[in-house]
Amino acid sequence: MTTASPPISIYRDSQYLTNGFICLNVDYFCYISQIDQFPYWRADLGDFRRVTLITINTRPGQESQFEMIEISLGNSSEYNNPLFASFTGPATPSSNVDFQPENPVTGRYLQVQSRVPELTIIAMCDIQIFT
Repeated sequence: MTTASPPISIYRDSQYLTNGFICLNVDYFCYISQIDQFPYWRADLGDFRRVTLITINTRPGQESQFEMIEISLGNSSEYNNPLFASFTGPATPSSNVDFQPENPVTGRYLQVQSRVPELTIIAMCDIQIFT
């Protein structure tokens, strides 16, 4: 199950992150949030998982708008979990950004969040979670 900051349109819904399809068309199949303070995407992994790596495919186009990202993973359903890994960025459009902690982390509740201090969006096209 996933939750997220509201998307900018029905064609930018957060479900596209986990559908297994990476689309190179900037107009479809990427999650893009509305402008918000610290937009996020969250997932309940269904069970406790030992995660070694998370890879996120950034939005194609002129600007990926993928920077100052923190991923947290842990056991709290309130999503106040420890930092898994972070990325300062900005990312190159349509690239894969790897998040890899020093040691594997076990948890059920995953959050990807922008820590840009201004109002911003978060834009991602695919997420892969390696256990």
